[in-house]
Amino acid sequence: MRDKTDTLIGTLRKGDALEVEWLCDIADTMAQMFQRLEEIHRRGAYVYEKATGRRSNKEAIEMIRDATPYLKKGLSTAQAKANALGKGRPEMRRELSREHAERYWFDMRLKTNKEALKKMKGWNLAAAYRAFGRSGRSTPGRPKTKR
Repeated sequence: MRDKTDTLIGTLRKGDALEVEWLCDIADTMAQMFQRLEEIHRRGAYVYEKATGRRSNKEAIEMIRDATPYLKKGLSTAQAKANALGKGRPEMRRELSREHAERYWFDMRLKTNKEALKKMKGWNLAAAYRAFGRSGRSTPGRPKTKR
């Protein structure tokens, strides 16, 4: 029915009712449901829910509340992929290039990782570990206990 819903909505006139089993049958997502309900009401029509006998021009809030768990909250997977054009997550822009950051990360003249990170503009500890692994510096803190 969802494929024909826009066509059906386009034919509605003032006083008409779009009869559905449940309100969530008119849409896949919350945004789509609100757009379609708005268009139906703009045309002077309403949605009649057969399962409960409710009408959207009188009990819309209750109908929406009951339909919400059955709808997707955001974009569909296909829409999200189309928006990203298959590029995935955008590349992070750092102030310091990977090559220069790597030099600082492994420079033993810098006593601690914290000192190295101060020179590595735009990098944080987690990103440095992911990109380069351990720096080779001894880590300060509590000594390891022997077992």
